[in-house]
Amino acid sequence: MKSLTDEKIIEMANSSKIELTEEEMVSFKEEFKKLLSEMKEIEDLNITEENILISPTDNTNVYNQDEVTDMLSIDEALSNAPKTLGNYVEVVRVIND
Repeated sequence: MKSLTDEKIIEMANSSKIELTEEEMVSFKEEFKKLLSEMKEIEDLNITEENILISPTDNTNVYNQDEVTDMLSIDEALSNAPKTLGNYVEVVRVIND
């Protein structure tokens, strides 16, 4: 994006479904120019070296071998549930329509 025109700002605002006042448009334009400048700096970084830092620590993941064990029966799994419906645990609805 070589130049950031008012038309481009209006187009972005419309695609984002937001309305901008003149003051907000000026502010947004300045902030967006700063953002583009920072992105350009990141693009210009030379990251072709092999010795780049991925993590500041030498921690490695330790994975344990999976062990197959006996499973609970349905009756055992539902025995502590306060309320059941068939083979399911019945819970209070927490999401509104």
